[in-house]
Amino acid sequence: MSQQNKSTFWRLRNEKHFFFLLPYYGKIIGIVIAIAGFSSMLILHILLTELDRIALLNKIFYSCILLGLIMISFSKDKFEDERIANLRFRSLSFSLGWVAILFVTIPLITMLSDLFFTDLNYENGIYDGLPIFIIFINIAHLIYFYIFKRDL
Repeated sequence: MSQQNKSTFWRLRNEKHFFFLLPYYGKIIGIVIAIAGFSSMLILHILLTELDRIALLNKIFYSCILLGLIMISFSKDKFEDERIANLRFRSLSFSLGWVAILFVTIPLITMLSDLFFTDLNYENGIYDGLPIFIIFINIAHLIYFYIFKRDL
């Protein structure tokens, strides 16, 4: 890395807007999108019985929920300062650690249960629930962020 690239990196790093965050109203839009996706998924499961359609639409609704949660997670607070940025980083790293542990242990538990219980059938594979893990990361990030913020 050349000296000019290093100085550009450090200059950008020290600027206020190095880490891009959405404006505050992004939280409101994210909440609306996440609630719309979740409620549509619930209504769909109540009304439809065709499994092929439900599977396709579930992926669409998971994407809506995920988009809404990402918008909530990466939107600014009303009063954004260094303390809030530090809390955001701590909560994101804490939730990412928990999800990494779950991402490793759940396949191990499934493989061990296959050894002892041969009646279990996993047709879709172990990592078919990846969107659920990503949604869990976002939910855990939001929960830990507000827990850490409340403890200040």
